[in-house]
Amino acid sequence: MKKRTKDSFSSISKKKIDYKWIIFGLLFSCFGSRYFLEYMRIPFYGFTWILFGCMLFYLFVHIRPCQDIQKRNWLIFYSVVFSAGMITGYHIKTNFNLYNGTRLENYITEYSFKDLWVFFILILVSLLIFQALIQLFGFCASQIQLTIQTGIFNKKNGY
Repeated sequence: MKKRTKDSFSSISKKKIDYKWIIFGLLFSCFGSRYFLEYMRIPFYGFTWILFGCMLFYLFVHIRPCQDIQKRNWLIFYSVVFSAGMITGYHIKTNFNLYNGTRLENYITEYSFKDLWVFFILILVSLLIFQALIQLFGFCASQIQLTIQTGIFNKKNGY
């Protein structure tokens, strides 16, 4: 067994931090959380914006990109479909009288150039969220599968 020395810990603490990615992550978190909450029709002022922005920044820093090409392609496909659905749903205006409503009550507002670049931001945000969910559920499923195979129950982790 390798003995840990003072030098092995000092190399970790001297790791160079790339501030460009941190600034990009902060900007991505701010804009991504604002437009995600706006297009989901969730009030994006104050606490919800800060909370969702912090969650996105945490995911941006800690989530590893998917290595499986087929899984990555499906993630991109679902992110594109989810983002297109969010933008389309944002522009549908109803008066909650879907069957008997007139054209003046139920309509689709015009799309703008803003929707195009928000579409790409929403693709990145949903891709990040989907990757986090897949990693979370994959970890839980592997722990359950390991428990079933070995019959060992770990009280600390709950599996």
